[in-house]
Amino acid sequence: MSNEIHKNLDKLLNDELIDKDVKKVHQDISAKVEKQKRKLSNEINKRKSSNNDDFNELPKGLIIQLGNFEIQT
Repeated sequence: MSNEIHKNLDKLLNDELIDKDVKKVHQDISAKVEKQKRKLSNEINKRKSSNNDDFNELPKGLIIQLGNFEIQT
């Protein structure tokens, strides 16, 4: 959880606008979101690496045309 969010939650708690349970739930959800973001980021990086490996295995000098774009290996 970002420091700014943490400070805002503390302020709301101190001003008695929220209770401890609300802060705890928000922290739990934020932790789950961060965990999921890291997991998805790792998955994206693995796919990029796999795609690059597949592209590197193509024969050299091959020209692939996708619409108006040409890719040369």
